[in-house]
Amino acid sequence: MTKKNPRRFYVYAYLRSKDSEHGKRLTPYYIGKGARDRATSKRRTVPKPSDPSFIVYIQEGMTEQEAFNLEKYCIALYGRIDKGTGILRNLSDGGDGPSGTIYSEERRKKIAESSRGRTHPPEVRRKIGDAQMGSKNHAWGKEMPKETRDKISKANKGLRRSDESRRNIAKGKCKYKCVLVSPAGQVHHVDNLYQFCLEHKLHRVLMLQLLRGERDHYKAWTVESVEVLR
Repeated sequence: MTKKNPRRFYVYAYLRSKDSEHGKRLTPYYIGKGARDRATSKRRTVPKPSDPSFIVYIQEGMTEQEAFNLEKYCIALYGRIDKGTGILRNLSDGGDGPSGTIYSEERRKKIAESSRGRTHPPEVRRKIGDAQMGSKNHAWGKEMPKETRDKISKANKGLRRSDESRRNIAKGKCKYKCVLVSPAGQVHHVDNLYQFCLEHKLHRVLMLQLLRGERDHYKAWTVESVEVLR
């Protein structure tokens, strides 16, 4: 049996062939990790570009863990449409397993029930921790090669939206009306969380978790009251 090359993995991007509401032409709409013909396969949830020239191989010749780490980095860099953080159609944050995938309530209950009472051996837990936090044996935290940075920079050109476009996006994201208390004790009446987070340099997804009661505080910000607008 032929031994598989451990550095057969790569990270790729599907680029837009024209401007859309989510991004300009030549910006990525999907980031993936693969080997062999994964990037060009037709059996995909997200359609691949009909023109192969819109498939970019960001970096090749990596181990699987290095590819996972780079995939996660690129997805975080461009952000996801479904989470309101960017321009990618990815439904997970990348890496080993469907981290960040949005499941229905029924699906989450089934996963919880099937996992209840299950524990992993210490060795497995240690490996999981290394994969999540980045082990010194992997590429986590290392500087990306210049060629990779140049490809990402080229694809990212023209990504910045106009002021009018950002205002329209912010208007469409007005879902909550709330009263927030700052770390200094100042009270803020907020009817546009998206714009508020931009102005105060806060992570919108984590602030949403605060409004939904999924966390008690975020950077010492707390919520006093919440009203769902739609």
